[in-house]
Amino acid sequence: MFGEIEELANAGPFNSEVRSVGPTLFYKFGGEDEANGGNDEGNAHEKKVGQPPAVSYSMNVGVQFGLTDATSDTALKFQGSLSF
Repeated sequence: MFGEIEELANAGPFNSEVRSVGPTLFYKFGGEDEANGGNDEGNAHEKKVGQPPAVSYSMNVGVQFGLTDATSDTALKFQGSLSF
């Protein structure tokens, strides 16, 4: 679900707010399991000196449907992130 309220103290009527809802698919590339070679032994958060940090990428894509007059009827949402 996505939404936006421009001024929290004076939100105004519900139909003037941007609100949408819809299904989203998430996928994560990399992460701690692959950084450890798929081995769960030891502390996964322990960093070793001289080794590069574990990097993971994630993305999600979904179709959103507008709930208010101020929101478009449908929208394609895409978001990606990189964490290290």
